[in-house]
Amino acid sequence: MTKSVILCCVTCCLLSAFPRSKGSKLKESLSCFLNYTESIVTCSWSESQSSRQLVNMSLAEINQRPFCQDMEPVKFTETHLIWTCHRNVSELKLFSFIRFTFLPDRSLETRLSVSNEADKAKPQNLSCQVSDDQMIICFWEVRQEVADSVDFSLYYWNDSGNEEACQPRCWPKIDIYLNCTCNFTADHLKIPIHFRNISIRPTDPKTSNMYFSLCKNIKLPPRRLITQERAEGKDFEISWKNNIITQYNFSYHYEVCYWKENDMKAKEIAFDCPGVTKPETNDFTVLKSGIQLQPSGNYSVKVRVQLHQTNTNLCLQGPWSEWSNVQTFHTISELNTVMLSILVLLIVIALVILAVCGCKILVRYMKQWEDRIPNPNKSAIIKSLQKAKKTKDRLVIRYLTLQNGPSFSYEDHLYVEPYNKVMMWGPSKNDPSLLKPDEDHITQPQSEWLQYDDSQCLFLFNETKEEYPITSVTDSYKPFSELIDEQETGHTEVSQFNVCAFDGPYLFS
Repeated sequence: MTKSVILCCVTCCLLSAFPRSKGSKLKESLSCFLNYTESIVTCSWSESQSSRQLVNMSLAEINQRPFCQDMEPVKFTETHLIWTCHRNVSELKLFSFIRFTFLPDRSLETRLSVSNEADKAKPQNLSCQVSDDQMIICFWEVRQEVADSVDFSLYYWNDSGNEEACQPRCWPKIDIYLNCTCNFTADHLKIPIHFRNISIRPTDPKTSNMYFSLCKNIKLPPRRLITQERAEGKDFEISWKNNIITQYNFSYHYEVCYWKENDMKAKEIAFDCPGVTKPETNDFTVLKSGIQLQPSGNYSVKVRVQLHQTNTNLCLQGPWSEWSNVQTFHTISELNTVMLSILVLLIVIALVILAVCGCKILVRYMKQWEDRIPNPNKSAIIKSLQKAKKTKDRLVIRYLTLQNGPSFSYEDHLYVEPYNKVMMWGPSKNDPSLLKPDEDHITQPQSEWLQYDDSQCLFLFNETKEEYPITSVTDSYKPFSELIDEQETGHTEVSQFNVCAFDGPYLFS
């Protein structure tokens, strides 16, 4: 009695610890859609390769009629096969539904006290025992690969003589098997009958079927994409035509995929969209340069569509369509206004700096050039000669005015040549008579012309006699031009003018 209670408690704990089987992985991977334009339902599912080696499963309707005659694998992986099949449902209406199930290629039923070692796909080691509270507990093992494709249930006869099903709970074992258990109550008087009718077989399709509604799984055909250039190659309008004519008011939802060619390698698209997606509800979109597009780039674009309903309980829904044809376009290059402004500012600053530096360099070189040009005004000798010249010129002009009258022109005696002429006619030391004034020559009217004292002229005359030698026209006078020639040829022993004096007629001007 005590052992039975303990066993019952342990069994209940184990049953509560492990959940019920949620179905095979074939059901989870099954996907079907209706091609609206062709009235064809396409279904695909994934199956384990190791399971395929033990049992073959096929898609069928609830009445166990095969849903599609031919199945073809469309993709192979290291562990799974992806199957697909097609069926024409033109006889069905849009709002009809289909019930699917997966059926094995043979019977996988296992009965109590019957060995099934020959078929590894069948459950193994089925055993049952009765507890003290009249509860029958059954245990068995099933391979993991088979459990991924087939749902098993335990069936027994109840007290009323009807067959009932018990959903097992399974947990993984150390090896490739799963341990499963199921329990049910029975009348102690009919326990032998229960034991004779206990079996394990795939779950009845009537209780494990899958509903497929045509209107909720409408897959539209791909659109035909057209690109049009706008704004001289900066923007592009992407449009697609709706070539479906239906009697229903469909609400469409679009997804635009675009990417730059340099951002991906050719033929290496590992997912549906290699770039950026943009949702749209209209049948066109505009990709703008600077927002979605970059200048001077090669772009590709494609689009897909699906039926869109805000209420998921309504019909007219479905998966995404296939991608449309891929269109490529090229965006033109454009100047960046920020970079252009910065570049113009740098150029202006550089020009200002060059202009300032150029002006300073030009002023410096002009100053150096002017310093190299001989300037008589900067000569101290010329300045002293000019000062002495002005003083003597005034005295000579006054003297000549006394001798020749007030009509004597100043412009005729601006050079040294007239000065020498005056000196040439000056009195000689050897002729003392010339030092006396000629009273006959100076007449009274002429003396009236003299309105001021001529003491300075007499002083100049006396000074001239002391500083200059007695000259004559024949032997003592030399013109100014001959003096210049003698200075240039070097025949004179002592030059009358220094080389630094910049000799020339302008000295006395």
